[in-house]
Amino acid sequence: MGTAASTTSAAFPGSAQDSVWFAANGDGGTTSADFRSYSSAATASYGDGNAVYLGATTRSNLNSFYSSFGGVTPPAAQTALFPNQTGTVVAGAMAFAWHQVIIDFTASVIDWTVDGKKLASVDRSTVTLGGTNIFFGHSDINGTSSADANDAALLFTLIDNIKVEAIPEPGAMGLTALAALGLLSRRRRA
Repeated sequence: MGTAASTTSAAFPGSAQDSVWFAANGDGGTTSADFRSYSSAATASYGDGNAVYLGATTRSNLNSFYSSFGGVTPPAAQTALFPNQTGTVVAGAMAFAWHQVIIDFTASVIDWTVDGKKLASVDRSTVTLGGTNIFFGHSDINGTSSADANDAALLFTLIDNIKVEAIPEPGAMGLTALAALGLLSRRRRA
């Protein structure tokens, strides 16, 4: 999911970018790039050790920074339909669970937070942004797909309860409070 896009064209790894967007591998299968941030400055993703990734020297699910994710089993209804969906999601992977994802777009940075854990922060002065559109997507950075006969039914992302909020900058909040105090003072004098 991303923000500041100019068009409704698909954004995918390696494509031309005019936005900032973030992605996570659901099953932790890449072991090298499970968490990724993209922008006009990093169309194929910022690499390991980049300052955009907070608290993590690598983007692998094996990095202890991501250990709060994972440990989830597939829902019973899913294993009833697809009996091969067994086991528990490895530590650091985001599959089989709902997550609260926040992309916070401020005057200086665009932050990515999942379940209260800030994962990345992109400095806006380092990227070219094209517009005001938000977008959601699903992509696969791997060159191959699952050998499972049901892979088309099992490779998906659910997105629900989207909320877009404009939150005033702290300076604007102070001006609003001063204006309200001025009105109160004016009413008392009348």
